[in-house]
Order: sequence, then C-alpha cells, then structure tokens
Amino acid sequence: MIVMKKKQFYPIIFLTCLTLVMIIVITPSSSIFGANTDWLSQHVNLADYIRKTMLETKSFFPDFAFNIGGGQNIYNISYYGLFRPDILIGCLIPGIAMKDIIITYMIINLVLSVNLTYIWLKRKQFSTTLCIVGAVLLLSSSVLFQSHRQIMFVDYMPGVLLALIAVDTYIKNQKQGLLIGAVVLIIANSYFFAISALLTIFTYYCFEMYRLKNLITFKKLCLFIQPLLIGVLICGILLIPTAYVMLENHQSSGGSLDLMSLVVPRGDFKALLYNAYGCGLGFVAWAGLVLSLKLKETRKLSIWLLLLLFIPIFSFVLNGFLYPRAKILLPFTPLIIYVVIQTINEYKQSQIKLDLKLIVLLILPIVLFYKEPLVILDIIICLVGILLYLRITERTLYLLLVMPLIISYVNNQKESFVTKDTYQQVSNLKNIKVEKDGRYDIFKQSLNTVNQVSNNELRSSIYSSVSNRLYNHFYYDIIKNPISIKNRVACLSNSNIFFQGMMGVKTLYSENVVPMGYQAIGNNLYQNDKVLPLVYATSNSYDVVQFDRLDYPQTLDTIYNNVVVAGGQSNYQSKAATVALETVVKEKSDNLQITKLNDGYRINTKKTGKLELGINQDLTNKILIVEFDLAKVKLIKRKDTSITINGVKNKLSSSSAAYPNHNTHFTYVLSQNELLDQLSISFSNGRYDLKNIKVSTIDYDVIKNRNQEIDALVGSYNQDGNLVEGTINVSNDGYLVTSLPYQNGYTVLIDGKEVAKECVNKAFLGAKISKGQHQIRIIFKAPMKNVGYVCSGVGFIWLVFQGRRKKNEKGFERIN
Repeated sequence: MIVMKKKQFYPIIFLTCLTLVMIIVITPSSSIFGANTDWLSQHVNLADYIRKTMLETKSFFPDFAFNIGGGQNIYNISYYGLFRPDILIGCLIPGIAMKDIIITYMIINLVLSVNLTYIWLKRKQFSTTLCIVGAVLLLSSSVLFQSHRQIMFVDYMPGVLLALIAVDTYIKNQKQGLLIGAVVLIIANSYFFAISALLTIFTYYCFEMYRLKNLITFKKLCLFIQPLLIGVLICGILLIPTAYVMLENHQSSGGSLDLMSLVVPRGDFKALLYNAYGCGLGFVAWAGLVLSLKLKETRKLSIWLLLLLFIPIFSFVLNGFLYPRAKILLPFTPLIIYVVIQTINEYKQSQIKLDLKLIVLLILPIVLFYKEPLVILDIIICLVGILLYLRITERTLYLLLVMPLIISYVNNQKESFVTKDTYQQVSNLKNIKVEKDGRYDIFKQSLNTVNQVSNNELRSSIYSSVSNRLYNHFYYDIIKNPISIKNRVACLSNSNIFFQGMMGVKTLYSENVVPMGYQAIGNNLYQNDKVLPLVYATSNSYDVVQFDRLDYPQTLDTIYNNVVVAGGQSNYQSKAATVALETVVKEKSDNLQITKLNDGYRINTKKTGKLELGINQDLTNKILIVEFDLAKVKLIKRKDTSITINGVKNKLSSSSAAYPNHNTHFTYVLSQNELLDQLSISFSNGRYDLKNIKVSTIDYDVIKNRNQEIDALVGSYNQDGNLVEGTINVSNDGYLVTSLPYQNGYTVLIDGKEVAKECVNKAFLGAKISKGQHQIRIIFKAPMKNVGYVCSGVGFIWLVFQGRRKKNEKGFERIN
C-alpha cells in the first residue's frame, strides 16, 4: 500500500500543475488536445463506435462491427481499446462525447504517469529533487506527445509504473495483487505494447534482485511469472480472439527485409533521444546510461537497455516480427529514467570520477546533432548541471530539466492539432439520419469521418491497423479505388460508382463530387435507389479463374453483373471499351511544364500545377475510367506525389513514409449526372512521368438496371443478434450474395438449416441457393472467443486460489 505523509504531497501538487501547464501551453487556443494524425479518425471515432456497439448489443463482449468496413469482426478494431477503461466508463455516461472522455482520460493518464514516477522513485529512497527530476523527464518524453496523437502508445504507462512499484512490493513480501492488477490494466489499454511492458517488468525484477544481491533461482523466476501469467490469462477474452484475427488478416508488407540490418547497431539516437516515435528523452538519458557503465549495480541493466535501444532485432521481435520500429520501446522509458536517477545519485554519494573513455562516449551525440542548436544547448546545460551537482549542491540538478521541457514544448508545438472548427464540421454530420436498408458514405473530410457512425448507419469505409484482408484486396486491387493518403490501409469513402453500387451505398453526403445516378434528397444529401441490395440472389455467374484473366476495366462490369465463383458460367462479355480521348487545353497554370514523351508525358512544377482539359467527344451517359503509371519520381525519397482529376485524388507516398503505399498505378473512375465534358487536373509539385495512359468508357446502362435482374432479400439487418434475417423469393437456382466481407465466424441458415458458405465476388459471403421462397438468417460469432472466455475464467480461478492460499498461509503463521 502506498502511504504518503502530508509534506510529500507538495511535490505531487507541483508535478500535477506542471503537467497541466504543459498541456495548456502546447495546445493552441483554437484547437483541442488531439492531433490530426489518426486521433479523430481512428482513436475517437472507433472508441465511440465500440461504445455504441456495446450499448446497442447490451454486452461488453460484442462479436461483430456491422456498421464499418462493410461489416467486420469486432476484434479487428480491438487495437483501439475494446476493453479500455475510458470506453467502459463511457458506456455508463453515453451523453458525454467520446472526444471529451478520451481527452480527460489521457490527461489523467499523463498526470498519473508523472506522479507515479515520482512515488516509485521516492519509495526507493531517492531525494525529493532526484524524484522530481525523474518525473519531469517522463513528462518531457514521448509520453506527452503521444498522449494527443497515438494514444495506445502510452495509455498503459500508469499500469507499467504501478507494476514497477508492485515488483518492489513483491520482492519485499511476495504480495501479488497489485502486480496482477497492473498487468490487466496494461493489456486492457494496449495489448500491442503489453509484450514490451511485460519485458520491462521482468527486466526490472531480475536486475533489482541482482542489485539487492538476492539470488535468482529457477523457482523464484517461476513464482514471479505466476502473477504475470494470471494477468495475461484474465485478459484472454481480449488476447485470444485478437491474435486469431491478426493471423487471419496478416498481410505481407511487400518489402524485403535485410536480416543483416537487424543486428547492425542503429546509427542514430532516434530510439532514445528527441524523437516522438522513440522514448523521446533528452541528452540526460544518454548521459545516465553511459555513466552507469562504471557502476557495478546498474552496469548490466544499462548494457541491456542499450542493446534494446540500438540493436534493431529486439524491436523487430517485440513488434511481432513486423518491422524494427523503435516505438515499441516506449514502455522501457521508466527504466531508463531509473538508471539515470540511480547513476546521478551514486556518482554523488561515492564521489566517482569520470574517465576519458566515458567522456568520449558521452559526447558522441554531438556528431549527429551538431546542426541542431537546441540539442547542443541541451548537451551543454546537462553536462554543466551534472558537474555542478557533483561539486556544489543538489538543487543545480533542476538545470537538467530546462532543455528537455523546452525541446518537448517545441516538438509538441510542431504538432498539427485538430481545430475546434474541424471537429465541429465533423460533428455536424452526426445529425444526418438515413434509411437502414442500404449503406451511407460521407465524402466530406473522408479521413476524419472514415469510422464515424452516429445513428446506426451502415458504412463501407474503415481505417484500422487490422482489417479484413479480402475486403482490402477487393477495395484496392479488384475495384481499384483511388489511394488518396500515404498508406493503403484506410478504405475511405470515394466516388467509384462500381464500388458504391456493389456495396449497396444508397445514400451519400457530398459537397462536391456526386457520382452518376445519385439524386438530391436534401442539403448535400443524395440517394440512388438503383444500387444493389445488401443481400440478394442471382443465377448469373462467372468463373473466378476466367475472371482473374480479365484486364481492368473489363473486370468492373463483369463482377457487377455476375457473381464471381468457382465453376461459374462465364457467358458475360464486358462492355468496357478503350477510347482515344480527344481533349483541348482550356487553362494551364504558368508554373506547370508538360513535356511529351514517346509513351506519355513528363510533369515538372515547383508548386501545385493546374490543368483544365475540354473533352471534344460525346460522353453522355458514360462512365470514364482513366489509368496510368507514375514513373521516375524525382523526389520520391522525401515527398509525396499526388494527382487529382475531377475531385478524385491518387497519391504515391514517399519511400521514407512509415507505411509507404507503393501506389505507382493511378486509377480514376469518373462519373456525374451532368455531361462529362471537362477534366480538372491538379498536379503536386515535383518532376515525374505519366506513362501507359489508358482511357476507357462503360455505358451507365450496363449497371443501371442490374438491381432489377436480381432477387432482393426483404428483411432486417443487425437486429436481435442476427446480422441478416428475412425472406427471399429466388427465381432460379443460383447463389445467395451479400456485401458482407468474408471471414471465419459466419453461420448461414436457409430455412433454418445451416448451409455451406462460400467466398463470392473475391471478398464476400455467399452460399448456393435453390429456386423458391426461403427464410434467410445470418449470424456471426467471433472465432476463438469461447477459448478466450475459458482462459479468462482460468485466470480468475487461479487468482482466487492464490488469494485463498495466501490467506491460509498467514493463518498458519499466526497459529505458529
């Protein structure tokens, strides 16, 4: 139990106020405490959707996310906090916006993390000054920056610090309760960082036992692992089904991995110093790790931490063999701070002198940071502060905090925060109500609204680190929707009429682009009753092998007018036609240079270039498909390259992007109700070539009446535990076709009998069905969820058993 005297609360009050002041000064007055990068689009909207799903199903353990991405296993989005405390608390206060709950939660998290650092260090008998220094170092680290950006990178930090306190308690009297609770808190907040966090806890235990000269035996290790294992088992209901969907939807990054690069030390300090996607500490962290190499008590711990920080293979393993990024080392930040404080204290107490080798190693960062004045100033002030502390007084240690706080302020000031106006625009879209017999997409701020579900509407869009692999393949590689952002993970709303029709997007909100067939029904609200229903039957089939041999865009009307299955009929002939588009330049910006090449054009512009082309041929009732290859991009290593045609944007991310999209083939599906007689093209700055330009057309009538040729299901969706329930009158033997992305967990019942399910149209759930009237019911149970329940049950039983055993042991001790 953590007991504090009244006087010890003063530093807590100071640290709390300092934390709140930092939050206030880094957040612009016109913005909210959340970044434009993923915070609103993913963290807020997905958390809000999870809360809504729990309330809708009246269960903390839902199975299916029906409203996003066409319908996904709920565990695909567990990365964003399926059982996180703020979401569970949010279920009790549904009237409060999830944005406000998350901001409050992360502020409390940050305050707790800073103060728990102080408490943990204070319990280890360090001076108040040293403890404050340690706590402020945590505040100035990446923990602050990621609290308003990628919140799952740091929301577990109070759990890590509680676990470190619990380890000290365990070593002293073998109490396990706090340690188990801390492990559960860590996993519930962020399972992805849990492995690193558990390794942090285990590392601390081993090196503390060594420091205390307490012999580590195999039995002691097994006994210590028990509470960690109990905590992991209790979280089985989260971990087991999540692990399953990660394996089910695993996708290769597409790049080759140089194994040698994993064992060669990093040539930079990004894992440790100044970088928001590393630990983000100041120079004092490096100084502490280097100086500790001379201390017997902390030398081995420092060497281990330096190996973790600078040998990429450790990050690669901790990232689940995905990539060697240093963000996964964030849970080790408290241990690094502990080494710093322990080292500074030991040098003072033992009057240890520096030697030349350490001094050379100490100033090594100057070689890399000599062009950065703030960093050089940090190095100088840090060295001066340490020397003054060793020779004069302890209070000079506060000099160590000046530059880390300043650099943290500067780095956070560079953040692009969500403005109040942007949030209000996105929030206003929540007031729109649409029919539930089709899907609804939003073209305004498509990234910020990608996961937004306000009134139980059904969305085709999704942006999640884990999502249905087949659906992603269909979205990008079959229908070839544009890639408008740096990665190809997000499936955003867009104006591809073939995609909208196949996904049953009946209603959409747009202030600009409106695809052919959609008619105004309100202010910026459009509806198309001719899209395909969510569930229907058809006898028109096309063999999947033959389909894979078709060239794009012949695939578009073929898949739209048939169900693509193994052994299909393949009688359909695509109506796509290649055309030589006749255009005339109506307007061109002066900065835009276009050079004709043998196989295309070279674009050269120092800033965004504009081009208006008039079309000199009749495209009445035509869907226009434009595609070309992007080649010889001069600035590919450091700049994104994008081209927008009539509001449809394609982007090739720079090769240095965190998740490069490798989008070198740009495709545009253009349609509108008005005559298509002009192309408005916008080129991003740079020099690049457009090659293999191909233009095709498909008559809108080819797909316009398709929904009259199928048998639609009449029923309800996502009610009473059923994804689909209704009646269908089938004209001919054929297939039951849905636009639910195919994944394990579905059960399809026709007339009360389970039937074999199939993957149809390359990505969706389907089944064979015979002529006649049928009752249809489709349900979904998350695979491995029952195993997760069993693991959680075992964990709780083990916890109770351990508690009773400890109680009995105390009873025997009293009797003796």
